[in-house]
Amino acid sequence: MAATESALNLRPIVLCLLLFVGCGGRNDPDALVDDALCAWTVKCGGGTSDDEAACRAASAERRARAAYSLGEAVTSGRAELDSAARDACVASIRGADCAELPWGQCLSIVRGNVRPGGACWDDAECAGGTCARSSSFPTPGCPGVCVAYPKRGDPCTDRCSPEDYCDATTHVCTAHKPAGATCTNLGECEGELQCNGPEGAGVCSGPGQSGDPCPAVVTVERRCALGLYCAAQGTSLSGTCAPRVGEAQPCTTSLQCQDGLLCVAAADGTALCARPLAEGAACVPTPAAGTPGCQLELTCDSTSHCRRLPEPEARACAGDLDCEATFEVGFYYCDGASKTCVRRAAVGEACVPQPVPAASCADGICDAASRRCVLVCD
Repeated sequence: MAATESALNLRPIVLCLLLFVGCGGRNDPDALVDDALCAWTVKCGGGTSDDEAACRAASAERRARAAYSLGEAVTSGRAELDSAARDACVASIRGADCAELPWGQCLSIVRGNVRPGGACWDDAECAGGTCARSSSFPTPGCPGVCVAYPKRGDPCTDRCSPEDYCDATTHVCTAHKPAGATCTNLGECEGELQCNGPEGAGVCSGPGQSGDPCPAVVTVERRCALGLYCAAQGTSLSGTCAPRVGEAQPCTTSLQCQDGLLCVAAADGTALCARPLAEGAACVPTPAAGTPGCQLELTCDSTSHCRRLPEPEARACAGDLDCEATFEVGFYYCDGASKTCVRRAAVGEACVPQPVPAASCADGICDAASRRCVLVCD
């Protein structure tokens, strides 16, 4: 996943991960994936068993309140769960280290059963194609029609079958490349291979060993072998696989630190790999290097100490960011009138209109006439 310090802080990463695999509602085939993600999040953020329980509860609520349910698609027969693929995905998450969360085995845990021309609500429901909808960025839950993938050799803009990729030069669907083949872009290589090497001149290969070149960008594959991370300078898109270091070693990012450690900032502008800081510990709110280093669900407050924030409903706010919680990312918005955090409503539930129509709804917009959240699909 993303090799960014914000991801390693684990505040926004939980929602991103859950949406990536496709949250649904009742009978959701991703429930075990969610549980694995929560275990990984707690392990890598210095959390507790209580934190893991809170994460699981938030995941279950997100699935239950979502406008689109992958579980309902499976129950109705529009899609079916590939249990072996789901179990492989779960195993890859539980076996991952904290430097990088691989997703190569989590992209196809369901198989679509809807043939081209049939009604669909998500790409996962389509057999051999995608779900074409009226909007370029369709709201989850909006209907569409399954459209077949372009065939190999046919023109493409972005999407081809899972066995092919859309060549950026020829703009036709082309077979993925085997190990050892030269490549220039992410997505050209077959299986879980990736395009490793200098930008624009890579080779399809597996996770790099120490000293091997690696792409220092977001990918769905593991860029470096377990115990290593992709070390890059500044904003470079290329780096080198390097060993992660232990406690009390200098660092600039938590990616460099071994599992169980964060890159904890010091007041003098340096940072060392260390155990996450407990509640009440002194911390650096805006460090020049590393992170404040507080345990999961704690924040470095204005007094430069790790504290647990009050629940969102008990907070005053100036904007939506003031309403975020570790596991309930996106659950709340800042009400413009009361300047307090309010839980977003699900589709069909009552809502309070805001200047931004979507602000008070988890999905869709708040209809000013009915004062309820509704989907807008056109």
